[in-house]
Amino acid sequence: MNFIYEPLTTPSLTERYIGELLPFREISPVLLKGPKGQGKTMQVFAYAMENDYKLLIFEASEEARYGQIIGQFGLKGREAYFSLGVIPTAIQYANSGERFILLIEELNALSPAAQKQLNSLLDLKKGVTVKEIGQRFELHNNSDNFLVVATMALTFYGGVFELNEDLKSRFNIVSVGYPPEDKEREILSQHTTDNELASKLVTLATQTRTSSFVYQLSTRDLVKAVKVINRLGLKWGLKALEGKFEEEDRKTFWERVAGIFGEVK
Repeated sequence: MNFIYEPLTTPSLTERYIGELLPFREISPVLLKGPKGQGKTMQVFAYAMENDYKLLIFEASEEARYGQIIGQFGLKGREAYFSLGVIPTAIQYANSGERFILLIEELNALSPAAQKQLNSLLDLKKGVTVKEIGQRFELHNNSDNFLVVATMALTFYGGVFELNEDLKSRFNIVSVGYPPEDKEREILSQHTTDNELASKLVTLATQTRTSSFVYQLSTRDLVKAVKVINRLGLKWGLKALEGKFEEEDRKTFWERVAGIFGEVK
């Protein structure tokens, strides 16, 4: 299955979120749209932690079907059982009065047919009927205890779909871009005391974002590179970044590295 049936307890973060949190309660349902690796999910976790929300996470994928979204039968030994999908499960928790966030990861990975099935959850005046068990699930009220947040990464690669207009119109959409360079350096400073290294890595990433590179280095990429550098040295951290790029961009990548870091041994 590709979603967590039981909500996570109020999450904790292994590192501090840098930046101002969005007012999720006031703008739900909201779609965070932007480059991968820029802390969209981390921001939701930080908000949940600060405001005592639990999380119910649905990891969208092209393979998500009716069973994951509405519900499906299964077998345990010789016993048949019915497992509710993410929409009726979310409605149940919303009606329980608990404070929780439904986090839909990578919304644009859902097929057009699967996207249509989410409309009933986002239109709070309606519910969803699970015909297999003859039961209807409806929200009792539009409570601040129940928030819906989705993420969507911008990508040049496959495996994603255009959002249909019906679904898009049900979200408030917030663009999440790359952080300012000083904020990005502050993020890296949680993982290294070498300020010069952090500054050079941010410069390298900025150059991949403002030129013809197909792949653009994310803040997450830089954090992972710093962790490799801490263990194995600069050469291996840069080689880990090199692997992100298509073959035709790797020569240009090393030219940019040489201009920023000099000769790397």
